[in-house]
Amino acid sequence: MTPPPPPSSGAPAVTPTVKPTDVMPSTAATVVVTPTPEPTNTKIAAAAPAPAQELAANQPQVFCPGGSHEGCHNYADMPTYLTHILALISPMFDELYGAANRPSNFYYIAADQAGPTACHASDGNIAAYDHLSYMYCGGDQAIYTGQDSLWLLYSEIGDAAPAVGYAHEWGHHIQNIMGVPPGSTPQESIQLENQADCIAGAWVYFAQQSGFLEYPNDLGDIQRLLTTIASSESEVNRDHGTLQERSDSIDYGYNYGLRGCNQYFPATPIYNG
Repeated sequence: MTPPPPPSSGAPAVTPTVKPTDVMPSTAATVVVTPTPEPTNTKIAAAAPAPAQELAANQPQVFCPGGSHEGCHNYADMPTYLTHILALISPMFDELYGAANRPSNFYYIAADQAGPTACHASDGNIAAYDHLSYMYCGGDQAIYTGQDSLWLLYSEIGDAAPAVGYAHEWGHHIQNIMGVPPGSTPQESIQLENQADCIAGAWVYFAQQSGFLEYPNDLGDIQRLLTTIASSESEVNRDHGTLQERSDSIDYGYNYGLRGCNQYFPATPIYNG
């Protein structure tokens, strides 16, 4: 993937009516717990170019040959890569929902960090964050990204995979603030996940239109990502879509945008623009 151009003023963002809502399925929170130790809060502003004095020492990590992030970053450089992901993803959501309605925090969890989130897991216990996290927590409206999960997606699948996965998690935030009801059954949870995939597909189209995608590498990354994370049709009590369902949802969002993603929960539209 290639980095975005510098931000411009553009048209003012449209801020939707934000409805109060419970948290997402499998992370239903009844209490807010402050993570201790608190993971690094990766601000979108951190994606700005590093100060000149840092460039010489960090040039291999800060600048990528040809502008592509494919194979450019190493394991220790995942915090920098996360800021690049945020810079690619945030413009679409800021334009359509307003910067004030971003997730509250973008946590990066290093390999030696672990602690409680503000959400509950499906077993009723407080959900934890650690280096393997890649999740949205509705209790504090934050996205948690673990160093090892980020590195695995980046190094084993490709540089577009973590970005699409992150757009999916941001999609859960959109569901949350727009009042999409949390799922109470596995089938309802699958529908929520498919809609989040649809939202990610809408972002893929935005990325393509913005010149962020590299062909054909990034398209292959997306297909390999879906193959890796999709549930099996035979899986008992699965709460995520199969490869076909997830692929169809990504395609639907790509072709019909966020308005098309309303079909998953017509009574609670996520976008009315």
